[in-house]
Amino acid sequence: MHSDICYLVNEVCYKGLLKCGTDEVRDGVVSYKQGWESGSIDRWLKQTMQPQNVVTFLDTDGLGSELETKAGEREIYNKTEVNYVSRIVKALSEKASEKR
Repeated sequence: MHSDICYLVNEVCYKGLLKCGTDEVRDGVVSYKQGWESGSIDRWLKQTMQPQNVVTFLDTDGLGSELETKAGEREIYNKTEVNYVSRIVKALSEKASEKR
């Protein structure tokens, strides 16, 4: 995984024990098809997808806590956040170049 992702995961979960597999993976960033930024793409999504933004946090707090849904006694999910993640994954799968 990229070094920025590794750093975050290490800080949160692994107490510095996690290491990047190879230099290529450690330094790798997404590459996109030519013209990926053209067309109708929301500003927040374009910013999120910038190759230098390896780790990005989207603050959805301002959208309201009523967006959370209780699914069980200890389970809560947020459909709005799910939709944001789905849009990011869809855009990446459509606009990223295939690695060869």
